[in-house]
Amino acid sequence: MWRCPSCNSRAVGKVGHEHYYCSDCCVEFTRRKTGTKVFEVADDGTLVALTEGQPTI
Repeated sequence: MWRCPSCNSRAVGKVGHEHYYCSDCCVEFTRRKTGTKVFEVADDGTLVALTEGQPTI
């Protein structure tokens, strides 16, 4: 089971191929060999990449 890279929660579900969603902090992330990318879900449903150091909530 994956842990959220943003809040370390186990409340993570799979939403697509290598795409996961954390229901605790409401971020989506991808895990690949090249690393993990974290995205915030905007009001219109689009994904906005979070930069390092930026708060997720």
